[in-house]
Amino acid sequence: MYWQFYPRMGLVYVPTTAMVQRGFYQIGAPVTVASVSDAVAIRRALTEMMTRGNPKVPAPDPSDRSPPAVTKYAGVKNWGSFVRNASA
Repeated sequence: MYWQFYPRMGLVYVPTTAMVQRGFYQIGAPVTVASVSDAVAIRRALTEMMTRGNPKVPAPDPSDRSPPAVTKYAGVKNWGSFVRNASA
């Protein structure tokens, strides 16, 4: 299993991480968002993410350059904008 979460600007973004048939992982929806100050909500989001596991999805079209699902939830246009304000 492979999971990721992203702390950014006082929130934690917990996306579903899907396994692409070619053997790599892709960030997708649903994405759960919780405040960094709400430990119960973060724990619930992480538990839900682990319960979902890594669903298998078909390989994306190589011409599809859409950003990961978390950008929509964060209200930014692209991955670069998202990571600029993410915590390490």
